[in-house]
Amino acid sequence: MTNNKSNTNKKPLYIFLIFLGTIGVIIVLLLLPLCTIEGISLVDKENIYDKYTGMYNVIGQRPEQYTEVYLFSNTFGSDDRIDRIRSYHLARLYYDIAVLKNRQLGINEVHEDLKRNRDKYDIKARDALQSIISDPSTIKLRTDSEGRFVRSVRPGRYFILIRSNRNSYDSSTEIAGELAYGDNVWLLPFQSYRYEQVWKSQSK
Repeated sequence: MTNNKSNTNKKPLYIFLIFLGTIGVIIVLLLLPLCTIEGISLVDKENIYDKYTGMYNVIGQRPEQYTEVYLFSNTFGSDDRIDRIRSYHLARLYYDIAVLKNRQLGINEVHEDLKRNRDKYDIKARDALQSIISDPSTIKLRTDSEGRFVRSVRPGRYFILIRSNRNSYDSSTEIAGELAYGDNVWLLPFQSYRYEQVWKSQSK
């Protein structure tokens, strides 16, 4: 009878110890850099313009060496800096498409409304980029001689921002190098993510 009572009293203790052990394992898995983010930056070797189709014919690719790469955690919800950079790129895209269409038609007209919209978002994106670069929590990398990068990170959600070291654009955001970015990526323990960026050999 005494042994049965003793075993009964020990059961809650065992359950509590198992609970603590489980919590400890979860904490370790979340704090250790058990995930991997890797990628490659490539640039078109040759970019020949076809005047009949209005398109570029790409022949081959080569690694872009020493490209700047920024990884920053976005685990706790939306990051306004990401939204500002995306909005700028969308405004830039609309403007570039309009300019390209005019060139194909032999028109030199400048779309002032689209340009003003692009410039407005350019200022916001520039400030967002500087904030990301100066943020102590941002992981800063460079691609190697083969255009590759790799980094072990803790589990969580990450945003990848990459800046070309040869292509630039006529805006304050991209005057030091054209920007590209990947999706917000959720990484669980032992997961990996691979990012690939291909730049045009000729940039605006």
